[in-house]
Amino acid sequence: MTPVVIFVVGVAMERFLAKPFYDRDLLDQLLVTFGVLIAAQEVVAIVFGRTGTIYPRPEWLTGAISLPVIGTPPGMSAASTIRVLVVT
Repeated sequence: MTPVVIFVVGVAMERFLAKPFYDRDLLDQLLVTFGVLIAAQEVVAIVFGRTGTIYPRPEWLTGAISLPVIGTPPGMSAASTIRVLVVT
């Protein structure tokens, strides 16, 4: 259902907002596009709110762990250790 709604909204935006600006300057087309994006962002913020939902950290991601080869400083959490291992 969602892809159909997005398709209909996209076709309507192209037909009624973008198409009238095809014969105009590129800057006009860009300004209309940015205006639509800003308006869409504000509509989403009004509907869903501007603040994010904070979820508690899982227990297995809290505290420090000790790796046999390199070890971890006290206070380095499991998530930070995973990030270090993925980057290196």
